Amino acid sequence: MYIPCVMKLDMHIHSNFSKDSRTSPKDILRYARKTGISWVSITDHNTVQGSITALRERMDGVKVLPGIEVSTVEGHILGYGITECIPRGLTLEETIQRVHDLGGVVSIAHPGRFWSGVSVKRASTVKTDLIEVFNSRSSAGKNDIARRVADDRRIPGSAGSDAHGMDEIGAGYLIVEGDAESVDHLLQMIMKGKAKAGGRSRGATGTVKYVTKCVSEWVLRGFKKI
Repeated sequence: MYIPCVMKLDMHIHSNFSKDSRTSPKDILRYARKTGISWVSITDHNTVQGSITALRERMDGVKVLPGIEVSTVEGHILGYGITECIPRGLTLEETIQRVHDLGGVVSIAHPGRFWSGVSVKRASTVKTDLIEVFNSRSSAGKNDIARRVADDRRIPGSAGSDAHGMDEIGAGYLIVEGDAESVDHLLQMIMKGKAKAGGRSRGATGTVKYVTKCVSEWVLRGFKKI
């Protein structure tokens, strides 16, 4: 019997290079290998240092898709396949162009999220390569909306846990049939729509914890966005 090769990816993870996470890149890789995740993307806030550190670890059994989560004036976007930082605070279009100039791929992160998401209206019109159709820190309703936007635009989806702690890694993921030989090959497969998103959305208890955490961190930052 033929059994196809299947890759499991978590495309949205934060390490301790983000101010709101304490998990080291090495621990992320160890946990991914232990739980059968083939590829991880460490997408720290406005820095690629988490990805660069993970790439240097070279851990058998798990590969690294370099990434970053950039704060634009309209919300967050994810840049994949790049190892250079992009300034925060640019317009959505300027940030997307910066990622493309570096040869990277763009995904709109958690569209419609109150704290940090690009509006659903803008996600429905702005030029982008991917849309994050599943984020385990989003509610099922928000994930459904993101999926509808992507489907309506016929744009492939990205997916991830948006993990800020070890136990969240892998809660959101993409399943890709096949074996990627490189980062570029992996991104090509995703952009061709050869992937399926899955995971568990944020429930009521998770929402209470999430909102409490976001508000407290917002206050500690002096009411500034990440």
